[in-house]
Amino acid sequence: MTKPGVVLLAAGKSQRFRAATGRHKLLETLKNSSLTVFEQSLENIQRSELDIQVVLRPEDVMLQDFCQRAAVPYLCLESEGMGDSIAAGVRARTDWSGWIIALADMPFIKPEIFVAVAQSVQQGQCARPVYRGQVGHPVGFPLTMRHPLEALCGDEGARGLLKAHPPWLIETQHTGCLWDIDVPQI
Repeated sequence: MTKPGVVLLAAGKSQRFRAATGRHKLLETLKNSSLTVFEQSLENIQRSELDIQVVLRPEDVMLQDFCQRAAVPYLCLESEGMGDSIAAGVRARTDWSGWIIALADMPFIKPEIFVAVAQSVQQGQCARPVYRGQVGHPVGFPLTMRHPLEALCGDEGARGLLKAHPPWLIETQHTGCLWDIDVPQI
């Protein structure tokens, strides 16, 4: 059994962003950067030195190409929601000792946040960062949560699991754990 790894969820439909722009939000270039939202999210995880499993939609060929160039494993899924994506990512990496669920539209999460969540997961706890009382992402789950994670489906994600198993809250001064990109303002 290895250490915990990060399941990077990128199988959403980006409906609000597409409605506003006609474009895929994960392929948008960030201000003051040459990286896209997806590339920055992936780079931050890579800098944490944790293993990664990406979950993508079959039609997102550009994201698949980027994963191939970065030598990052990915799987394609016609996801109906976050629950489907989490379950598929966990099933793909049953060799890990825990799973840190990260959202690809959150490119400002610092690598040290991933590491801190992984350390709590390694100790057998669910964990997530909190900034000034506001809970953020990523969210980590220990090995004992494997089967409930694999059973997730639809759009609910892991909210129910977090209610039943309240996470250890890791205080952070980094707002990146709260900031996702749903509409154009990047």
